[in-house]
Amino acid sequence: MYHLRMIFTLKRPFYLFNATSGFISLDCGLSANDPPYTDPSNKLTFSSDAKFVEGGKSGTIQKHLESTYYKAYTTLRYFPDGIRHCYSLNVTQDIRYLVRASFVYGNYDGMDSHPNFDLYIGRTWWETISNRFEDPNNNWSSQKSLDKEYTTSTEVIHTTWSNTLQVCLVKTDKTVPFISALELRPLSNNVYASRSGSLKRMARVYFSNSSHAIRYPDDVHDRPWSAFSSEDLKIINNNTGITESSNPYDLPLAAIMTAAIPTNASSPLSITWTTNSTDQFHVYLHFLELLALRANESRMFDIVVNGDITSSAYSPSDSIVDTVSNKVPLNCNNSECSLELRKTDDSTLPPLLSAIEIFTVLKILESATYEDDVIAFETILAAYALSNGSGDPCVPKPSQYLKCSNNTDSSVPLRIISLNLSSIGLSGVISPTIQNLTDLKVLDLSRNKLTGGLPDFLSNMVALSFIYPANLDGILLFHNRDLSYNSLSGPVSQALLNSQKERGLVLKLQGNPKLNVNTTSKKEFPVAVVASVASVAIVLVVLVVLYICLGKRWSKREGRVVAAN
Repeated sequence: MYHLRMIFTLKRPFYLFNATSGFISLDCGLSANDPPYTDPSNKLTFSSDAKFVEGGKSGTIQKHLESTYYKAYTTLRYFPDGIRHCYSLNVTQDIRYLVRASFVYGNYDGMDSHPNFDLYIGRTWWETISNRFEDPNNNWSSQKSLDKEYTTSTEVIHTTWSNTLQVCLVKTDKTVPFISALELRPLSNNVYASRSGSLKRMARVYFSNSSHAIRYPDDVHDRPWSAFSSEDLKIINNNTGITESSNPYDLPLAAIMTAAIPTNASSPLSITWTTNSTDQFHVYLHFLELLALRANESRMFDIVVNGDITSSAYSPSDSIVDTVSNKVPLNCNNSECSLELRKTDDSTLPPLLSAIEIFTVLKILESATYEDDVIAFETILAAYALSNGSGDPCVPKPSQYLKCSNNTDSSVPLRIISLNLSSIGLSGVISPTIQNLTDLKVLDLSRNKLTGGLPDFLSNMVALSFIYPANLDGILLFHNRDLSYNSLSGPVSQALLNSQKERGLVLKLQGNPKLNVNTTSKKEFPVAVVASVASVAIVLVVLVVLYICLGKRWSKREGRVVAAN
């Protein structure tokens, strides 16, 4: 464990100047025609999400529930069509953000059945959204346990690696994904550092007998803090006269004006929680001595995590907020995690804790789709007026029109390897941008209304291949372009014909009555016709000769049979 200290020097009013700079606050489902608004309950300005996502429909929670939630949570955007829908947000590269997605079902559809679906950040699974996301108060004090969080929100602290951040909802069953609000808050890169991935919030609590939840403007970074208490803890109040709070983590003053000590002064202060056996976690402990100690009083304790002492004889300061955390992610024993603050033998006072944050590590798969493939795919969709649901075409799940490479190395960009635009009513010519998908192995444009000629560039796309079920006994590898059942016209180029011969190219062109598959160009047409006629004539001569010869032989045989009778 390590701890970070900073003397109280920054004045709270100074810090709050332009405090919301860089905030992104989207009210999902708010009409694109509605202007941004400031919620009087939290002083945050929200705007419509319409320009950040494609598709979806607007809904509102039931009327009698509206007073329970923030205004932004009373509307929602739901996505009845398609598998995935992604928000694309402009961010600053290499900056740490708090990213929060909120979900209030509110029986908006009258079905009284909360949907289940997955939430992704980039190509990384973030959370499965289910009916546990329903407590409007985000209040830990009523739960009495750190392993029972019922909230409207899920949150991750994430460092961006490009200037675009993608948050996606992915359908996993027959229910309909939805989202109420999406928020980003920039943080200092000096806090919440993790070399092993992003940090998904499991708990963020301060110790108080109050049920008051802290958010912006009390917390300048708009982190929700829930009040927590239990029978094993005694809450003490500040009597040192401190009126300001500042350390690199910018804890809200309200969160550190109270603290917890064990009810039994000789017992350790103990907190336990459960997690998945494979999860790793980071714990952030925030301390401030709230009592004016006498000369003969002392408060010292060991910080013990999962049975291991991570900091010995620790003593909180009465003049600075101290944050202690683990640099290396920790694992729990059989999914059971424990924190103990154990009083040392020479301490006269029990251990103390002001606030705690617990995060699990979210290992981020950084690579997205190869940029040239993204540009090409978006251009192709635009040419045919198709929608992709926005976002990266391959992550977190490939677009309905695509198959993408499956890279195990997260540093290698994904490639588009299959494009299937079959049977969706395409019209116009074959888009020349298809040739920019240089790793494409399968192309299927069949059963549309495409017109125009067959482009030569298809012969140059040497990566195209297709596992084609030739028969029931085996599978053969062919190069494949399926362009059947369109309205293509004109000759087939010599290059494509050569590809058929030299590389085993299979061109599926049936159902294009205006396409001349026997010729290549007007100049070559007479030569092709003469060659074809000559070949046919030779075959006919051979057949006539064979017929005459065989006919005479059969006549003689028949005569002999008749004569014998």
